[in-house]
Amino acid sequence: MHNQATNEMVMKQNKLNLLIVDDEDGILNSLDFLLHKEYHITTCHNAEDALVLINNNYEFQLVISDQRMPGLYGHELLKIIHEYAPEAQGILLTGYSDMKSLIDAVNDGHIYGYVAKPWAPEALKLMLLKARQHYELFSQNSRLNKDLKQMNQELELRVKERTEEIALKNMLLQERYEQQQLERNQARLVQQARMPAILPGVEGARLFTRYIPYDELGGDIYDIYWQKYTQQLAILLADVSGHGIPAALISFMVVDSFQFTSKRFEQPHEVVRLVNGNIHGKLPTDKFVTAFYAHYDVQSRMFRYTSAGHSNTFILRQSTSKVITLKANGSLLGIFPSETAVDWQTTEIQLLPGDKVFIYTDGIIEMKEPPFLDLEPLLIQLLEQYLEYSANALGDKICQEILKHFPSGKFTDDVSLVILEVLD
Repeated sequence: MHNQATNEMVMKQNKLNLLIVDDEDGILNSLDFLLHKEYHITTCHNAEDALVLINNNYEFQLVISDQRMPGLYGHELLKIIHEYAPEAQGILLTGYSDMKSLIDAVNDGHIYGYVAKPWAPEALKLMLLKARQHYELFSQNSRLNKDLKQMNQELELRVKERTEEIALKNMLLQERYEQQQLERNQARLVQQARMPAILPGVEGARLFTRYIPYDELGGDIYDIYWQKYTQQLAILLADVSGHGIPAALISFMVVDSFQFTSKRFEQPHEVVRLVNGNIHGKLPTDKFVTAFYAHYDVQSRMFRYTSAGHSNTFILRQSTSKVITLKANGSLLGIFPSETAVDWQTTEIQLLPGDKVFIYTDGIIEMKEPPFLDLEPLLIQLLEQYLEYSANALGDKICQEILKHFPSGKFTDDVSLVILEVLD
C-alpha cells in the first residue's frame, strides 16, 4: 500500500501528456474521468485530428487509441506517431474478437501493449503505469546517449585546443564507464522489481525461487502469480539468450506479455502461442527466448504445462522415491511466426502430496569453461539423493553441490530455480 501511494504521488507531481483517440464520446469521457488526476489528457475523435496535433508539434508521451475507427485504424495511427516520436508508448483498445489482426497490429505498430474491451480500470491503470516506466527507461537511455555524444564533441575540442588527447580520452572512458554503470544499475533495479519480491501464498503448496545472474544484468526472469480468471497458480520461467541490457529489456517484454495474455486463456499453450506472436519480429537477430509456463490447480492438484525449447523439468515423487522427467518440446519463442512454429502442446500431470516440481534454467547444467561438462546427469543424481528435502532446503543444496564442479567456483551463465512443493 505504501509503494502504491508513493507511485501515485510521484505520478501526480510529474504528469505525462496522454493522448486518447476514440470515436465514441462515452469512452473518451470515461477515460478522461478515470485518468485525469495522473495525466495531462488530450482527446480526439479520430486519427486525422490526432495527426493534426502531432504535425503542430504537440508532444505526447503516452497514447491510447481505439483499434477500429473510421479512417485510419488504431495501429496505423500509432505507427505514424512512432515515426514522429519513437519514445512515445502506444496502447491499443480492442475487442476480444479480432486476435489475429491484433497480433499483426502490435508487431506492425510499435505498440507497447493492448487492453481488451470492456477494460478493468485497475488493469488499464497498471498497463499505463508500466508503459510510463517503459517510456521513462528509454527516455533516460536517450538522454544518457545524448550526454555521451556531447561529451565526445567536447573532448575533441579540448584535445585540439590543449593537445592533451591521451589524457582526455582516458577521462572520457572513465566518464562513459560511470554512465554505463549507472545505466546498468538502474536497469538491474528495474529487472529485480519485475520479479515477485513476495511469492503468493497458496494453500497446500510451498514455493521456492532463486535467481543468480552471471553479470549485473541477466536474461533469466521468472514470474509467479495467482490467476483470478482461472483460479489457478501461473508459473513462468524464461531465459533470454545473452546478458546485459538488451537481454534484460527483452525479459521485461516477455514477462509483461505473459502476464497480460494469461488473463484470457485457460491452457498454457494458448498463452505461449500468443506471446510468441507478440514478440516475433521485435527481437534482435541474435536473440531468442526459451520458456516453461504452467498452471497449477490447487484444488485438484493438476499441473498443466508447456515448454518452449526450455530445459527438461523434473518432478520429485516422494511416494515412489522417483524423479520423473518432463521433456522439453515446442519451438523457441520469438524466432518463427506462431502459424509456422512447431506446435506447442499443453501436457498435464496429476501431482501427489509430497511431490516437488523442479524448474530451472540451463545455466546450472551448462559449464561454459573447461572441461565444458554437461551437468544434467549430476543434477538428476542430486535430485534423487536429496528427494526428501523441503523445497527451500533442496534449492539451496542443489546450488551448493553443483557449484563445486565449476573450476572457477562461479556459474558461467545466469541460473534461476523455481520449485513448487505439494504439501500433505
